[in-house]
Amino acid sequence: KVRSSKQKAEQSEKQKALEERDMTVFQEILPEAVSKANAAEDAVEKAVITSEMIAAGGDDLDEVRQAVGATEQAVQEAQKAMGEARIFLNAKQAAARRYESEKVKAKAIQELGQLQQQLQEAQGKLSPLKNVRQEFVQRTAAQKMMQEVLEKLSPAEVDVDRAEEATQMLTSEEGASKELMVQAQQAVAKAGEHVHSVLRFIEAKKKSAVGLAKEELAKMEERARQSVQRLANLKNSQKEATEKVGLEVLVKEAAEKLQTVQDTVAKAADAEGPFLM
Repeated sequence: KVRSSKQKAEQSEKQKALEERDMTVFQEILPEAVSKANAAEDAVEKAVITSEMIAAGGDDLDEVRQAVGATEQAVQEAQKAMGEARIFLNAKQAAARRYESEKVKAKAIQELGQLQQQLQEAQGKLSPLKNVRQEFVQRTAAQKMMQEVLEKLSPAEVDVDRAEEATQMLTSEEGASKELMVQAQQAVAKAGEHVHSVLRFIEAKKKSAVGLAKEELAKMEERARQSVQRLANLKNSQKEATEKVGLEVLVKEAAEKLQTVQDTVAKAADAEGPFLM
């Protein structure tokens, strides 16, 4: 019993010494590990904040271009800090696995693992920012393409507005006439030709468009198709008005013919009057 107790005591003392030694080593490297992980995280946050200047630049391409450059630089600095922190943590985790104290080993691996997770989350924020230059190029190309489309679509929409005004005049209670009917039909036909020309232009652009430009083209296409639908509605309104005008023209022509017949009969009666006395 005495020998067994002595062995247990010696083993306990040895284990305690190992724990103290390993804990001392771990406590020496932990502050630097935390510092490197926090520095990397701060660098990522700086890059994220810098990238927000891109959106703040709006349509000012010079300002956006400067913001893109600043973001790229911040991303490079953050990625460098991330790399240094990762290398340090990986090395210290490998060293921690060689600790003789299982208790200290488990504690070190856990705490260093938490710092690795911190870096992983920061990397998730940083990775999307690596494409800011490509996104800027796409955005610039999309803006240029949208300007080209709008230069064609806006006048076409004005033609649709004019066709709508002409149709409203035709369908008003006092506006129905053959002249207004012709004007409204011509206005709708002109607008339709213009809008379909824009749709063909958009379709051609879509073949080579990618990313943001393709998305913006889809919006412009939908806008143009709304004009097509407006014109279809105007045609339906004109059809009703045309039938009304056609009926009025027939009634007017019939009345004129009837009046002509009546005038002819009256003249004939006047001419025969003296012979009937």
